[in-house]
Amino acid sequence: MNTDEIHAKNESEVEDLAKPKAKAEQLKIKEVSTSELAEIVGKSPQWIRQLTREKVLNQVSRGKYSLGEAIQANCEHISGGKEEEQRTR
Repeated sequence: MNTDEIHAKNESEVEDLAKPKAKAEQLKIKEVSTSELAEIVGKSPQWIRQLTREKVLNQVSRGKYSLGEAIQANCEHISGGKEEEQRTR
């Protein structure tokens, strides 16, 4: 699948996912490949694999990620971790 095909596929899926609650649930169960996730977050597949080795991202099966969970994990990673981990005791 080339970049244009991924963009077209992702654009149509994003339009479908733009609808309220029921569509929000689909993000949690939507699976994407390593290369699709890399394209979505604007990084390389190697970067995605590195975050997987570091246990930042979790695969649901070989080379597949839950879109919603992966995006949340990526956001937590780039913001410095989960809020609970940053609190002082």
